[in-house]
Amino acid sequence: MASGRTRTLLAARPATNAGSTVGARVTLDPEAQERRVDELASRLDGIERRLALLEAASRAEAPQALSLLPEGPTPSAASTQRLVPLLGRTLLVLAGGYLLRSVADTGAAPVSAAAVAGLVYAGAWLLRADREAGQAARRPSATFHGLAALAIALPLVLESALRYRALGAAAASFALVLTVVACVVVGIRRELAWVAWSAAVFGVTAGLVLLAGARETLPAVFGVLGMAAAVEGLTTTRGRGLRWPAALGADVAVLACLARALREGGPPEGYAALPLPLVETAALALPLIYVASEAKRTLVGGSQPGAFELLQMPAALLIGLGGAARALDFGAISTGTLGAVVLALGGAFYLAAFLAIDRRPGQSRTFYSYTTAAAILTSVGCIWLARGGLLAPTMAILGLGAVGLGLGTGRRILGEHGVLYLLGCCAATGLLTSAGRALAAPALPPAPGLEEVAALLACLAAYAALLRSAERLPGGALAARLLLATGLAWSVAGLGAQSLSRGLLWAVGHEPGAGMLATARTAALSALAVALTAVARRGRGVPELAWLVPVVLIGAGAKVVLQDFRHGEPLSLFLTLALYGGTLIATSRLGRSSETSR
Repeated sequence: MASGRTRTLLAARPATNAGSTVGARVTLDPEAQERRVDELASRLDGIERRLALLEAASRAEAPQALSLLPEGPTPSAASTQRLVPLLGRTLLVLAGGYLLRSVADTGAAPVSAAAVAGLVYAGAWLLRADREAGQAARRPSATFHGLAALAIALPLVLESALRYRALGAAAASFALVLTVVACVVVGIRRELAWVAWSAAVFGVTAGLVLLAGARETLPAVFGVLGMAAAVEGLTTTRGRGLRWPAALGADVAVLACLARALREGGPPEGYAALPLPLVETAALALPLIYVASEAKRTLVGGSQPGAFELLQMPAALLIGLGGAARALDFGAISTGTLGAVVLALGGAFYLAAFLAIDRRPGQSRTFYSYTTAAAILTSVGCIWLARGGLLAPTMAILGLGAVGLGLGTGRRILGEHGVLYLLGCCAATGLLTSAGRALAAPALPPAPGLEEVAALLACLAAYAALLRSAERLPGGALAARLLLATGLAWSVAGLGAQSLSRGLLWAVGHEPGAGMLATARTAALSALAVALTAVARRGRGVPELAWLVPVVLIGAGAKVVLQDFRHGEPLSLFLTLALYGGTLIATSRLGRSSETSR
C-alpha cells in the first residue's frame, strides 16, 4: 500500500547530511513526519474506496432504476383509457334506441311495436349488466349498461304515451313500473348503487311526468304508488335510502290526484272522469303501503323506525285519510263504514304497541311511533264514524277512558292521548271557538250550551284525576296537565265572559254597550288570573297553573289596549283600569307570599 511504500523510502533515506536544513528537520522530528504521511495516505485510500463503490453501484443499479419507471400509462391515464371505451359503447347502445325510434318515425313499424322492441332491447342490456356485475373487473361496464338501459326505456315510454299517444296511461304506467322494479332489483342484488338510485329517482319522476301530461289520471297515480310499494318491498335490508324519492313521489301523486278529482266542476276539459271510489282507493293505498311496511319491519323484523318512518308514516296517514274523507264529503257519501275500519285499525296499533312492542327492550321509538299512529287513526275513525251529535260524547268517553287507563297502568302516553281526545271533544262541542268569540267579539255572546258545559266538566274531572294520581305517572304527566290546564283556562275565561255579559243584560234590562262588554271580559280574565295564582299558591304540585298566570295577565293587558280603550267610555275605562290594576297587585302579592311560605 501507499503508506507502506512511504515508510520504506523514509527508512532507506541516508541521514548523514545532518547539517542541511532538510536533514535537520527530518532528523529533528521523524515521528511527526511519519504521522503526517500516514494521515494523507489513509485519506487517499478512503477516496479510492468510495469511488470504487460508486462505480459498482452505478453499474449494478442502472437496470433496476430503469425498471422503476412506469412501463404503461399513469393511473389517471389508465382510468381515462377505461372510461373512454365505456362511453363509446354506451353511445352505441343509445344509438340502437334511436334507430328504433327512427323506424317508428318513418312509419316502417307501428309506434307501439317499436316501443315494445325498445323495452326488449333495454332489458337485454340490463341482463348483460346483471351478468357483468358478478365479475369485479366488469363492474364499471355493468353500471354503464344499467344506466343505458334506463336511458333507453324511460324516455321511450314517455314519448310513446305523451307524444305519439301510441300507449295508454295504463300500459305506460305498467312499463314504467316494470322498468323501475327490474333496475332496482339488479342494482340492489349486484350492489350497483348508481343503477338503483337512478331507477328510483328518474323512474318516479317519469311517473309524475306521465301523471301531469296524460289524460287518464288514475293509472298514472297507481303506477307511482306501485313503484313506491315495490321499493318498500325490495329495500328490506339494503338500499333503504331509495325509499325517500319513492315516498315523496307517492305523496305528490296522491295530492295531485285529489286536487284534480275534487276540483270545482270536475277534472279539466279533455281529462277522463275520476270516479270517487277509485280516488278514495288511491288515497287509502298510500297509508296502507307504509303501515304494512312499518309493521313488517318493526313487528316481524324487530328494527326501530328511523327518520323516514317517523316522517313518512304521519304524512301518509294525514294525506291518505284526509284525502279519502274529503272525497267522501265531496260525493256526499257516508263515512260510517270507513270510519269503523279506521277506528279498528287504530285499536290494533294500540294493542301492538302495548302488547308486543312495549315488552321488547330498546324499542322506545317504535312504541311512540305506533302510539302516534294509533292516536291519528283513532281520532279520524271517530270523526268519520260518529259525526254530528255523537262525536263529542264519543271523544269524551275515549278521553276519560284513556286517562283512567293511563293512571291504572302507569303509562303517561295514555294520559297524554286522553287529554288530546278531551280537547277534541271540546272542539266538537264548539266550546273552544265560543270561548274565543266571547272574549273577542264586540257583540253580546250567546249563552253556553249544555254540551259545552258537559265537555268542560269532563275536562275538569280528568285534570283532577291527573293531579290526584300524579305520582303514578312518570314526571307527573306534567305536559298533559299543562295542555289540559291551558284548554281549561281558555274555556273558563270564555264561559266567565259569557256569564258576566248575560248578567249585565239582566241588570240593565237591555244589551250593554261595547265598552261595558269589554269591561266584563276584563273582569273575567282578572278573576281567572287571581284564581290561578291562589290555587297555585295552595297546591305545591301544580306549577303549570303558576306558568299560566303571566300568560293570562299579558293577554288581558293586550285586550285592554286593543279593545277597552277602543270601545270604552269613561265609566267603563275606570272600571277596567281599576280591575286590571288591582289584579296585578293581587297576583304579585299572592306570588310573593307563596315564595315566602316555601
